[in-house]
This record gives sequence, structure tokens and C-alpha cells, in this order.
Amino acid sequence: MSSIAFENLKGMQVISFDARLLGTVLDVGYDQSSWRGTHMRIALSKGIEKELAVGKGRHSAKTLIPVSAIANLYDVVLVDHEISYMKDIISPDTNSSPLLSSLIGKKVLSSDNLSVGTIIDVLIDPADNWSVPNLSVVVDKETVEPLGLKKSLLGRLPVISVNTLNIKMVGDMVFLAISLEELKGSVSLYD
Repeated sequence: MSSIAFENLKGMQVISFDARLLGTVLDVGYDQSSWRGTHMRIALSKGIEKELAVGKGRHSAKTLIPVSAIANLYDVVLVDHEISYMKDIISPDTNSSPLLSSLIGKKVLSSDNLSVGTIIDVLIDPADNWSVPNLSVVVDKETVEPLGLKKSLLGRLPVISVNTLNIKMVGDMVFLAISLEELKGSVSLYD
């Protein structure tokens, strides 16, 4: 498995080891202290919730699968269990842990309270214990020059990779532990 953008993971089909369609990926839960994925939130395929004995109710069409149960990611998500064993590893969707989708659209501020830009995607590395190493951030117009970047010929703002090790806190905004000047020294552009 190699790194994958969260936006590419969303909507992927989730298949059990015995080739049964469980559903599609809605989101990925993560641990904010370790920046590691913890579980996938999936929308179950019609009728599969009865087979999995997820229960009845308004949220029964969604469930959580721990990322440790994921065998591989290709064009689909392959779970390392047959459907008969899935009841033992899935859990109800409680919406209690933070989700990667909640990061999309958040403003990023440097430690000197300068606006860096807005998060447009999140990189996940399943091969590294589902680490979340980088955020994809479209740079604010006012920040392009201070970061030593240039707009494209079409006037598009640059997109940079911000390492999650540089994040101090996540709330309504994402606050970095480094200044804009320190970020300038570590900026890498996305293609």
C-alpha cells in the first residue's frame, strides 16, 4: 500500500475477504495526538446490516471498521475478514472521534498568528500504521509571496504540504507550532 489522498479514499467500495460488498467509505476517524487513522466509517450496502446484525435504527446503515482490519487498498478497500467474522470487529457509528473530513476547509494559522491557507485534502499512509503525515493546503493570496511561492500562469494559488508534526492544536482552525518564516523553510509544493 502507498499513500493515498483522503478525497480519493472516500467513496471506495469496501469488500470482505470472501468477496462480499460491505459498502463504501464515508470517512476515516483519527487520533489527534498521534495523527494516525483509527477506523473507517462506511455506509453499508443495502441488506448487509441484517447479515452483520448491526441492528435497527436510524444509524444502522453506517458502521465503523478498525483500520487494523484493512488488508489492502487498491481500487477497493479489502477487509482481512470474511463476512461471518465481521460482527466481531465492527462497531456502531457513534461519531465520537474526530474525522478527517472535519479538517477539510479549516484555516491554517502559523504560530505568529498569520494565515497560511485552507486545508483541501489530507494524506494517509496505510503502510505506516495509517499515519496522517501531511495536510494539503491551498495558500492564501496574501501568503504566497512571504512563503517564497508564485501563482501559476493561470492565476491559481499554490498548494503546499504541511507536515502534521508541525501542528500544535486543532479546533475551529488548525494552529501550527511554527512561524510563517519557519514554514517557508520546509514548504514543499504539490504537483
